[in-house]
Amino acid sequence: MERFRQTIIAVALALAVNCFATGHDFKFREQGIHSVHVEDANFVGKLRSIRAKSGTNDIEITSRVTLQLDDPSKLNSILRGSSLKLSRKVTEDVVILQAPDALTAAQEAHRLATVSGVKASIPVLRRPYVLHGPYAHQPSDGFFAVYGAFGEGFQWYLENRHSDGSRGGYDLNVLAAWPYTMGQGVTIALADTGVDLAH
Repeated sequence: MERFRQTIIAVALALAVNCFATGHDFKFREQGIHSVHVEDANFVGKLRSIRAKSGTNDIEITSRVTLQLDDPSKLNSILRGSSLKLSRKVTEDVVILQAPDALTAAQEAHRLATVSGVKASIPVLRRPYVLHGPYAHQPSDGFFAVYGAFGEGFQWYLENRHSDGSRGGYDLNVLAAWPYTMGQGVTIALADTGVDLAH
């Protein structure tokens, strides 16, 4: 009997939680379907941005929409009757659209994600900035950590630190970038305009 009573209480609690669960789910197209949940409290007034959740991540939806089309000539027909206005053309098939408010941007991006010929339809999102992300280990390159006569590293521009580890000044902060990429697939071109004989 006690187990039955606990089951009834659990079901009642689940129903109560579902009754009070509020908000709306939007689906955007960005290299697949991207789901976002917006609480009802964000639907008050014409806001330039609204807070939302993408899985467990907090994001902010702005009043602009990024749209990519298979056929750019269909832009006017796709936007007919919409409150979205062309703000900027990024490439031939990618445009930024301006909505009157963030909620309209979310609703229109959700609607456009289902339209055939739309490759991507997602509001411009702001994600929290992480100040202290992963940090790479010091490389085995002997010159990276060798300090000169005045305590400066020979490759100070990569990571400018004093011999005690304190910051030595401006640098590229590569140890914070290397966990994400070390430049694979990037092509860099240098152009030299000649030699200055009087130099």
